[in-house]
Amino acid sequence: MSRIASRAVTSGALGRHAVPTLSLACVTGLVNEWGAVPQRVSSRPWAGYPGAGSAERRLLEEEWAAARDAGPAPDDAAVVAAADAVHPVFAATGPGERARLLDALVSTLGLGPRVEVRDGAGDLALGWAVPRRGARLTAALVVALLPATPRAGAPRLGTCGAQDCADVFADVSPRQDRAYCSVRCQARERARARRSAARGPAVVPAQRVR
Repeated sequence: MSRIASRAVTSGALGRHAVPTLSLACVTGLVNEWGAVPQRVSSRPWAGYPGAGSAERRLLEEEWAAARDAGPAPDDAAVVAAADAVHPVFAATGPGERARLLDALVSTLGLGPRVEVRDGAGDLALGWAVPRRGARLTAALVVALLPATPRAGAPRLGTCGAQDCADVFADVSPRQDRAYCSVRCQARERARARRSAARGPAVVPAQRVR
């Protein structure tokens, strides 16, 4: 290979930016606390994005810092964009729709595999990379959701079944029958159902026959 060709290959490799690894707990926290849909649907007054001492921001900063050459953690605007991009993946009505959404995100981001040598080890590690550095957070959320496919032991993605909540969750329970994002939402919906049952069926006035 000529020197010019070799330089071009090297430059292309350097132009691909490694995608940090984020846990599902981190992903769901980002979507719920920064996403526009959960904020819009919720009946609770919005108190702003989580502060520096919040669990969600600390987890993002810790997991982001663990990646090689990650740089500073993304700002609020980047987190909002990434959260909004993947919320539909959680809200998908079935595996087919979820697969189409993930495939579209992979294509749009230019997400692809990346092989590199682990630090302090001689073996190779398979990771992910994107051509645009600014796309790394959205790509990290997508990569975290890729293993959530319909198979034994895989987490089941979903959105809260409460009327006034659109928070997301990853169900890792053995039965995978979770319907709410939290115990609070579950209790609120049960209380609402009890009140509705106590009132009885709505009485519709009879209409006069002409």
